[in-house]
Amino acid sequence: EYGKTLGKTSHHFNNAIAYKFYDEVYPTVLTGIEWTMGRTGTLTPVATFETIDIDGSEVSRASLHNISVMEDLLGATPYVGQEIEVYKANMIIPQIYSADKNVPDFATLYTIPLICPICGGMVKVEQEIDSKTLVCINTLCEGKLINRLDHFVGKKGLDIKGLSKATLGKLVDWGWVKEPAD
Repeated sequence: EYGKTLGKTSHHFNNAIAYKFYDEVYPTVLTGIEWTMGRTGTLTPVATFETIDIDGSEVSRASLHNISVMEDLLGATPYVGQEIEVYKANMIIPQIYSADKNVPDFATLYTIPLICPICGGMVKVEQEIDSKTLVCINTLCEGKLINRLDHFVGKKGLDIKGLSKATLGKLVDWGWVKEPAD
């Protein structure tokens, strides 16, 4: 009752306090870096690590967003067996919190690919104002085509229900689809 007499501002009640909790961080070991492709040909690094249980779900992958973020989090030379700490941002999205950046002499290092892992075509590193990204420059890359088609038939496009990336991949492999008009 006393709290109600304190009143409120246009933003909040004067008797209320919001407590924010820090995300719990869990240790694990880096096992690999995979590259996924978007519809524009941008390759995104994805960290794979030993499976850990966070908030009731098993987590073994986390996006590294782009080359700049990858280098900031893992250092310039990520390696197999690198000790990392992982958390779930907002209790949903797996993220890497930190990594041991001391590289042992025996380490197997990861490097940025020189060719597209999807089509085998050439890639280039694009430097923007504050970030570096890896882009496939092959105009006929199947990865780009499948992701463009997925966007085209998705909810914001034609909204074709039940047409998955896997099905689109088969249609492209069979040669039945070469562009969105098909």
